[in-house]
Amino acid sequence: MSLLDYGVPREEQERLYSRCKSQDDEDKETLMQCAKSSAPGLESYIYDSLSNGKSYDAINKKRYIPAKIDDFYAYRRKAAAEFYRILKLCGRW
Repeated sequence: MSLLDYGVPREEQERLYSRCKSQDDEDKETLMQCAKSSAPGLESYIYDSLSNGKSYDAINKKRYIPAKIDDFYAYRRKAAAEFYRILKLCGRW
């Protein structure tokens, strides 16, 4: 599924990824919870990718990721969409 399929408008997708990278303490906790709920067992890799803009390959060079690349990016999109949804619901978007 794409971010659009999750309900994130195309014009807000770039802003969403920027928000993942420049978060305050409350956003960090929220993003980690979204990564945990979207990809249990992969949450640290997903969080690292979203918060630092690291690719699958960059992370996998240092730490083995126990998922295929396409699955990793699917979980990453799911976590980002969940983060967007929570920010919108809480009025923090």
